[in-house]
Amino acid sequence: MRIPEVRGRVSGHAAYASWTEALLRDDEFATDDASVLMQRYFMHWATVGTVAEARFWGNVFLTQIAAEEPNIAPELRKAAACFVAEHDLMWAVWEFAGGNACSDAHARKLADPTVRRRIVPLIHLAREQDEQAAGLVEKAVRRLNGKA
Repeated sequence: MRIPEVRGRVSGHAAYASWTEALLRDDEFATDDASVLMQRYFMHWATVGTVAEARFWGNVFLTQIAAEEPNIAPELRKAAACFVAEHDLMWAVWEFAGGNACSDAHARKLADPTVRRRIVPLIHLAREQDEQAAGLVEKAVRRLNGKA
């Protein structure tokens, strides 16, 4: 979560900034070429889905560990709640472009600068939830290792 680059690609929390910067590049969406719009939309759609799914299962994992490790359960439950919030934010992001589907209509909707500007704050909120979860997991690991 904290590693900003993996194999030459933006990752972790830095990826949220890269994602929002890409959404704000109006010139990259200012085209009538359906294949270009679909390419842009597909990357966004897949990113939303990846984050939503990873945070859903991250919540499940942290909740299970919290049940087995009561001394770090408070931090893990809070981190799990951050993941649930982030998962839900991703569904809201999908809704702005018409829902969880991949179609030309969704791609055209995402091309609208107003739609993309409404999505960006949700991605910022998701990053905040992710950063908070990371801090809580780190705190739990320190406590588990007797360093807290």
